[in-house]
Amino acid sequence: MITALRNPIRASANAKPRTAYDPTIVHKSNDRRHDVIRQVLFEAQPRKPVPQTAEDEARHEVIERAWKLFCDTQAKEREMASERKFAKMHDAFEELRHIDYPVFYSAAMKDNTLLFPRALKAPTETPSLKTWNYEFKHPEAATPKPSSS
Repeated sequence: MITALRNPIRASANAKPRTAYDPTIVHKSNDRRHDVIRQVLFEAQPRKPVPQTAEDEARHEVIERAWKLFCDTQAKEREMASERKFAKMHDAFEELRHIDYPVFYSAAMKDNTLLFPRALKAPTETPSLKTWNYEFKHPEAATPKPSSS
């Protein structure tokens, strides 16, 4: 690596590219630092594999199994959390149905005539250009009444 920093031209003669970078194409820039960085990043020699004993391979296998077990546990925890969130959302939806049926109907049926919560303005740091719509008329929408069950 130090040779690559001292003389990038000589180091690139023997180097094999690791990526789609083609060292046969001359990529000269006005700044030598860019050439050196390109040399170090794209033309580094591949490392030789580290020799492992049977004990090292067994240790590696145990670590791999522990990692897979950890990942499976994490995935199960995420799935359970997602199921809990869905159950809470379902409970909140049912609560809304019992408390305010027109809002529930609007949320469930995508009824655009009821403007909740779009009629509310979200707080922002800057005031809007149009502060109030004086011509706004609420659409008189007939919402079905809940069936008594």
